[in-house]
Formats: sequence, C-alpha cells, structure tokens
Amino acid sequence: MYTAAVLQPKSVEKLLHVMREKLDLEKHGFECVTPQGEPLPHHMTINLGPFDAKINKPEILGHEAVLIIDSLWFCKTIGACAARVTKAYVKSEQFTSINANKHITICLKPPAKPVDSNKIFETGEFVEIEHLLTLTAHIQEIQ
Repeated sequence: MYTAAVLQPKSVEKLLHVMREKLDLEKHGFECVTPQGEPLPHHMTINLGPFDAKINKPEILGHEAVLIIDSLWFCKTIGACAARVTKAYVKSEQFTSINANKHITICLKPPAKPVDSNKIFETGEFVEIEHLLTLTAHIQEIQ
C-alpha cells in the first residue's frame, strides 16, 4: 500500500506528449509500463503505506490535486525518466512527498523499476520545458 497523487487521464496524455516531444526515449528502449505491466506515468508518491497525517494534513485525502512540472529528468544508465514536481497543492494547501525530489515516473528501460527514478536527480540529465505543465491528480491510498 502507498498514498499518492494519482494522475487524471488527460494529465497522463499531456505528460506523455511532452516526454515524446522533448526526449523520445521509447526509441532508446524505454517503455511507459512498469515491470508488472502497469501503465506509466501513474502517480506522484506521497508516502509508503496508509495516509500519514504527520507528513500532510488529513484534509487533502480524497481530493483533487494540482501538480506543477518544470522539467523532465532522465538517465539512460539508471533506465528511468521522470517529471519534476515543483509545487503540489489541494485547493490552496501545499502538500509534500517522502521523496527528496517530488516527481512522477514517466518511463523505464528494463530492468529498471519505478523506485529507480529517485536516483536520477543525483546523476541524470534534465530538459527544461518552455512552459510549466499543470497536471491534475486525485489524492488516494493505493492497495
């Protein structure tokens, strides 16, 4: 179980479009699925396990969230690509993530796993995007 801001379908499409336009990593063997075959991008992790009121206010659970993206990060060695989330909020209330760098995993190059995207902010490269992307998501616990 984990708690996450799960992307709405239109936000998934928007993020994939920008990734393909800027990086086209699929031609280098990256795939928009997890090793278990679940589609990517899917979510921004908030915390592992059930919702944790020590990390964020309980009022955000079950509500729509807005995620602001400013860049795409990738590392061909690690085999991961992610969108960096610079601001995340429900209504006007900002919330955070257990990850040092809030992000959404976009694609992976086998045998990489989604957790590997946490490492790209140390050794990866980034591509700024011309305009900040605004994505919508829903705060929920995932079984």
